[in-house]
Amino acid sequence: MDNKELKSLARIYAFQFLYHLQLNHFSESREKLQEDVNKGSNSELIEGLLNEFETALLESDEQKETLTKLGPKEKSFAKKLILGVIKETSSLEKEIEKCSTNWNIEKMNKVDLTLLLIACFEIQHIEYTPNKVVINEAINIAKKFGTNKSSSFINGVLNKLFELNNNKQ
Repeated sequence: MDNKELKSLARIYAFQFLYHLQLNHFSESREKLQEDVNKGSNSELIEGLLNEFETALLESDEQKETLTKLGPKEKSFAKKLILGVIKETSSLEKEIEKCSTNWNIEKMNKVDLTLLLIACFEIQHIEYTPNKVVINEAINIAKKFGTNKSSSFINGVLNKLFELNNNKQ
């Protein structure tokens, strides 16, 4: 598996973790994690939640194969995305709302919103990944996990975001 494919798997890992974190079951953990990340604390909570998440993934044969392919470098990248999205959620949501005409964050499909948060964070904060790569990755993940309209919606929002942040190739 090449570096590009491994990075794609890392994005999927980050997406799945952040998506699951939105579920009501994790609301208390989500709030505590938000507090810890905002304080700059790299607490045991994130490690515990990631371990719990990985244990759940290992129960699925399809996900088990994906998880075992991720090395420390890819997990580190996924964790950077996860922590970045958690820390910057409020500002990322504002950017997404600016770029998604007639859509309210609260009414967005959670899959779409999660992918937009990750891509928006990566476009704005991870300089070594070209915007077009980030957009393409988000579209591909949307095709796998979203509705039949997710990929075109995400493409439109991220293209507007790209226009606003066109400082990267």
